[in-house]
Amino acid sequence: SVFNTYKYNSGTQLVNLGSQYLLELDPNTTPTFTESFINTSNYTLIKDTKYNLVNIYTVHDSYGNLNEVTDKAGITSVQLWGYDYRFPLLQITNCTYSQVISALGANAALLMSPQVSDNDVRSIVSSLRVSLPESQIKMFTMNPAFGVTSQVDLNGTVIYYLYDDLNRLKLI
Repeated sequence: SVFNTYKYNSGTQLVNLGSQYLLELDPNTTPTFTESFINTSNYTLIKDTKYNLVNIYTVHDSYGNLNEVTDKAGITSVQLWGYDYRFPLLQITNCTYSQVISALGANAALLMSPQVSDNDVRSIVSSLRVSLPESQIKMFTMNPAFGVTSQVDLNGTVIYYLYDDLNRLKLI
């Protein structure tokens, strides 16, 4: 069983995922369970102690897209959305959203724009790999009309996706 918490962002008027807990029961014992509830005197969540934290979702953009998550081991990952905030562009592990935005500088706006080119993305990612040497970066380029055009894995291996005239995947 999974238990999610949510938080309201008054600036964007969106409800975003806040954290995620997983119910972990010992198969060797008879399970007991305490119902979760909100303490109305101070509005805190009271939950069964068998719910263990899995992820904390800390940063969302103004469209509600997830930008930063920290897992139960304390490893933070960033996801940046490009092509006018409609598609995932970069997945970066072992850094924070603020570190990525700082390293991108003026290139952050270019990455998010609807007209960003594949070559722009590759060039920006190359500089990010230098600026954030401890991080692992996975990159996607897209054609919003029909899908992924390339993917670069954590080792820098590029996979290209080619489409026919009817925008059907033809070759990987």
